[in-house]
Amino acid sequence: NILTATAKHLGETTMFSAAQAAEALENLAMAGWKAKDITKGMPGLLDLAAAGSVELATAADVTSSALAQFNLDASESTRIADVLAATATNSKTDVAGLGESLKMAGTQAGALGYSIEDTALALGLMGNAGVDASSAGTALRSTLARMSKQEGMTAEETNAMAQAMKKVGVTLTDSQGKTKSLMTVMKELRTGFAGMTETEKAATAANLAGMYAQSGLLAIVNASDEKFNELAAAIGNAEGAAAKMAATKMDTLQGSLYYLQSAAEGVKIAIGEKLKPYAKGFVDWLTAHMPDIQNAVGSAVDFVLGRIDAVTASIKSLTSSPEWQNAETLWDRIKLA
Repeated sequence: NILTATAKHLGETTMFSAAQAAEALENLAMAGWKAKDITKGMPGLLDLAAAGSVELATAADVTSSALAQFNLDASESTRIADVLAATATNSKTDVAGLGESLKMAGTQAGALGYSIEDTALALGLMGNAGVDASSAGTALRSTLARMSKQEGMTAEETNAMAQAMKKVGVTLTDSQGKTKSLMTVMKELRTGFAGMTETEKAATAANLAGMYAQSGLLAIVNASDEKFNELAAAIGNAEGAAAKMAATKMDTLQGSLYYLQSAAEGVKIAIGEKLKPYAKGFVDWLTAHMPDIQNAVGSAVDFVLGRIDAVTASIKSLTSSPEWQNAETLWDRIKLA
């Protein structure tokens, strides 16, 4: 079928083996992708996997999840790849880590209508501050859930959070009730936190994001304007980043070896397909003659056992004879034998 043919083609023409391609295609099919979606999305997946030095199946899982989280079409897979590659290149994160973060925060961000670009920026800033992948995703999810009042809080916590938002001067919607972009929200937060002492920042962040997520929020508001703007610009101009990063990584001896390995697997598959009819014929013949082989082996075993029994009986008869028992030396017994 088309997926099998695609896996074979990718195994022959890319750094990935046909087996790796088949696993990635299976993941996409399980995620509900149609054949045409896979065809459209595959270029982005290949670049993301090569750029991020991750398995093709991992790239497929990260991409398909991100597309679903942000309500994007499969044709946007290259956009996802470019954003993640640009973020990984320009911050202390990597593709695998960003994928892990998005597992925690992607659905929440997407539900609020935020873009993959702004979400990646927030996660990249957290990575720069040393917040690990899972914690970064959890921190962003908690912050967004609390500020949008989608997380169960006590009346006291809700009041403290509302007071903190008022103090910082941040709102999630504009005067017409339209949801602001995450970029706008982050800029408002950074402006509101700018004049606070470190103690005030910590207390306010705890009220906004929650005690265990405040480190992620503080990473966003404490980042310098230079770092914030640099990363935002890199992500905003990410088009082609994954392909460029992948080309750079593959333009090495290791990259050439990957291509050689995949090409060799393609040859092996081709030879296997040629020999398959003959191999099947031999297996079928062997199966049909297995009863005869079983009988022949059984007869051979019976013959050997019969000889063993005869030899054993002869030895027993000899060693129990009076002559053997009365022999005084080993030499005398050898002469009897």
